[in-house]
Amino acid sequence: MSKILFNDLVDEYLSNIDCNDRSRDTYRRVLNSFKRWIVFEGKNITDIKRSDILAYKAYLLKNDRAERTVHLYMTVIRRLYEYAQTIGVSENIVSDIHTKNLHGGFLKEHLTEQEANRLLSSIARDNITGKRNFAIINLLLRTGMRCVEVSRLRVCDIIELPDGAHGLRIQRKGDCARTETVGIPAKAIEPILSYIAEREVSDGQEPIFTTHHYKKNIGLTPSAVSRTVKSLMEAVGVYSKTKTAHSIRHTAFVTMITHGASIKEVQILAGHKSMLTTEIYLKSMDDMLRLKNPAASVLDDVF
Repeated sequence: MSKILFNDLVDEYLSNIDCNDRSRDTYRRVLNSFKRWIVFEGKNITDIKRSDILAYKAYLLKNDRAERTVHLYMTVIRRLYEYAQTIGVSENIVSDIHTKNLHGGFLKEHLTEQEANRLLSSIARDNITGKRNFAIINLLLRTGMRCVEVSRLRVCDIIELPDGAHGLRIQRKGDCARTETVGIPAKAIEPILSYIAEREVSDGQEPIFTTHHYKKNIGLTPSAVSRTVKSLMEAVGVYSKTKTAHSIRHTAFVTMITHGASIKEVQILAGHKSMLTTEIYLKSMDDMLRLKNPAASVLDDVF
């Protein structure tokens, strides 16, 4: 990498990739972490060798980084060197360095129906914060929306459909505008309407879900929604390394499938462009199907 400084290469690479600001920040954080390790090890950042990349990968694994974290770090570094090779400032020394194939399973588990019901019933609705929290969990469990999508909702995004039912205009993850309107069942929308009514909202541009501090109420950020969900899950003992706030999304889809919804129907509700993505979310059903699989008894009436 003799023709360009590492920092300049990173800046140029990040300015030329097509991704959102959050992903770009993640890539920069990963590459800064890599650079700090190189400097700490006393290596020359302008003369990185394949052996240095392998040593960094070993360092990540030795320090108990999750397989997905290692995969992310190595993928970002690989793409940086692919770019460096494309513009002719370095060979791609990461091209044949592999990480574990992560497509064979999904690390997150879904909640059982009993756990989901326990979570919902645990939320007291005798104050404005409780009503908000119930409305959030209830919406997530019944629609599988992402925390970021919930945080983006505005009061004006609630619309009445021709049949009298309600829908929500959703700004999907990675989108810059509200591109979809999704029908919402009555049991999902009623707690939201009750919560909004108690707040006496007059401006349709107000966020649906806000903080409730004594000084100023502001819209919940995606992180704030996630923290709220985590706190409620911890309170009833259903939070773990494999059951997190994002597991609520899995729970919604798995429960829909087990109660008769088609994968295509779930795909549309989830906002997935490919059915393959929806099927990945349903991987957490595998253990359940191994124990109680209709295929095992389908021939009982045959012989």
